[in-house]
Amino acid sequence: HLSDQNLLDDAVWSRIKRDLDNGVYAAVFASPPCRTFSEVRSKRPGPPVLRDAEHPYGYPRSQAKERGLSDSHFTMLREDNLLADRTAEAGRIMLQQGGVFGAEQPHPWRTGFSMFSLAAFQELVDGGAEVVVFDQCPFGAESRKPTQILYFGADFTKLKASCSHPIVTQ
Repeated sequence: HLSDQNLLDDAVWSRIKRDLDNGVYAAVFASPPCRTFSEVRSKRPGPPVLRDAEHPYGYPRSQAKERGLSDSHFTMLREDNLLADRTAEAGRIMLQQGGVFGAEQPHPWRTGFSMFSLAAFQELVDGGAEVVVFDQCPFGAESRKPTQILYFGADFTKLKASCSHPIVTQ
C-alpha cells in the first residue's frame, strides 16, 4: 500500500519492469488480489460474479444491468486484470532470465475461474511453469482453503497436503 510500490501506477511498474529486465531480482513471488477471481463471489447472498471462462477478463458493460454490476465492479476488473497482466509479465521476464518465480491464487473448487487460466499464465505453463495445489489448513488455516501456486525455478511440490476440514461454502 505504499505509493512507490503500487503496481497500478505506470511509473512504479516502469521502474520495477526496468529492474526486472536488468536482472536486479533473483526471484519474484506475487500474490495479486483475487477479489474478482474468487469463487466466493458465487455464494448468495454476496458480491456478484464478475468473470467466467467465456469472459475471462470480465463481463462486458452491456451486461451490467442484468448481472447487477456497477461502475465499481468494472474498476475492480480493470485493476485486477492489469495486476494479473503485470504479474504474468514479471513471470515471463524471470522465465527468460532463468530466474525463480511464483504467484499465488485461490484454487477454484467448483465453477470458479482462475487467474492462471488467462492466456498470459498459460504461456508461462507452456514455457515450463508448473502449478501446485494445496490446502492451507496444515499451515494454520481453520478450513481447507484450496490454494494454488504457479511457479518455476523453485520446488513448491512439498506444499501438497490435505486435511480433514471441509471446504467452507458459506
